[in-house]
Amino acid sequence: MVERQNWQRVLGGYGRRPGSVRVATFQDAGSANRLALWHESQARAVINPFARMASGNGHDETPFAGRLRNPWNATRLSEEALVEALTSHGIRPPTLGTGSGRAWDVWWVESRPNWSLEQRTTVWNHLTKMRFYAVTEEPETPCVYAVLQLRWDYSRPSWGTTDMEGGTLVAVHRTRGRAEADALCRTQELVACPWQVTPFEMNERTFPDREFYAQPPLPSAHPQVAIYTDENYYHVGEVPLFEVHEVPCEPNVGDKACLVSRTAFTQPLGGRPDLVADGTFPVRLFPDEESARAWCAMREVEHRREFPVAWYSRCFEDMWGDDTARSDVNALLELCDLPPLPPPNPAADFLSIDFRYWWYEHGHRVTPDQCQLFWDHFHRDECFFSRQWVTIRATQ
Repeated sequence: MVERQNWQRVLGGYGRRPGSVRVATFQDAGSANRLALWHESQARAVINPFARMASGNGHDETPFAGRLRNPWNATRLSEEALVEALTSHGIRPPTLGTGSGRAWDVWWVESRPNWSLEQRTTVWNHLTKMRFYAVTEEPETPCVYAVLQLRWDYSRPSWGTTDMEGGTLVAVHRTRGRAEADALCRTQELVACPWQVTPFEMNERTFPDREFYAQPPLPSAHPQVAIYTDENYYHVGEVPLFEVHEVPCEPNVGDKACLVSRTAFTQPLGGRPDLVADGTFPVRLFPDEESARAWCAMREVEHRREFPVAWYSRCFEDMWGDDTARSDVNALLELCDLPPLPPPNPAADFLSIDFRYWWYEHGHRVTPDQCQLFWDHFHRDECFFSRQWVTIRATQ
């Protein structure tokens, strides 16, 4: 399977979220690898891997991006090791500025046009955290098709947006044709009652027919906008209201099955990837809840090792010296000693520690054992997956 890692466009650049989206399936690894490499090259041609660290507006996936200029969230190398590796290949790294570190984002824009193809490949090979596509091998299994309703919302009467991914599950079918027909029927029902549909504006959601790195189309070039009467806008029927997703299922699944869904993520203006309260992304179908629970537990551990709890926990936000905040800070200080990490620095006059800011500075030094300790303390509940019983609708 060729899978697109769950990269999403965020203000100032791109950010990776848990999960992936299937792009294509092949019988042989060679064909899958060729397609994955092609997609990877298309993304690399337009993406600045350091852009999300330097917007300076505080709204990036990386908190306080404008203040910090180290590249650790693009590579597993230290900044010193990355500088040495680039120099050894004849690539001049950015100079060390006074007080602000190296301006990797500006360096990329100014230097990249002068590199040879070999040098560009060398740089990307060292940015080991910036991988956009992957090839995985799985047993051949039957599939069902889930219909999701997109969760459009609005914050003022004149415009609206949709979540970055996922939606509300409305039906599961045995065939894609039946699922797409169901989605079309539901869309027509909404179009027949336009007062039930919110007016929309352009947004940056990655729809199935668009790559995540493609520039958002203008309103006049793509039917992702809807209004009621103004001739300058599109009609409500041209707006994507439903999506159909292929979901692998275990053999011999009956009419009733346990569907595992990954929690959908959105990108609020505050910068931390938020869990969407009702949004989900269907992942896999199981004949019983025990199998589903075991699979969820395994994947939950994998995601917790890879994604920092600081981005999904509400700890250390809006603190003003309350008792709960002090308790969390004390716990963090204790966890930092196993093995030692630089402790956070509370302000002298009031307690104001941002866990995300601290993690951004020192997260590359956190060991797997420490990572698990942070998750156990600050986010004990299941975070990435949920389960629900569904009825699979017949072929006809």
